[in-house]
Amino acid sequence: MFGLDERIAALGSGEAFLLVVAVAVLLGMGASAGLIPCPSALVVLLAAIAQHQVALGLLMIVAFSLGLAGTLSALGLLVVLGGRMASRLRVPPAFGAALPAVSAVVIVAAGFVLTVRALPHQLT
Repeated sequence: MFGLDERIAALGSGEAFLLVVAVAVLLGMGASAGLIPCPSALVVLLAAIAQHQVALGLLMIVAFSLGLAGTLSALGLLVVLGGRMASRLRVPPAFGAALPAVSAVVIVAAGFVLTVRALPHQLT
């Protein structure tokens, strides 16, 4: 069975470069998420300190961080694999140009629907 070095060497130079870039992007995304203080984790830790349950708070933050790391890694892999699959599709240029506008309309419409549904509850 080949090791990672042998598999990279078996790839063409362009494919090996893309593999290294994809791994670097995933590591960079994980590191950047870890550098930003998470307000939710801070709230959990402060609540645990207030309840004199520091060990439980730390355990919850570790579980939270592992879940965040797993989610970001999975999303990163999906983006990389999805990009490879999308490059094989033949999409008309008009569709690609209209997609950002369509997605914006969908988001605005969803916000409008949520606002309209929330208004009667605020008026009563």
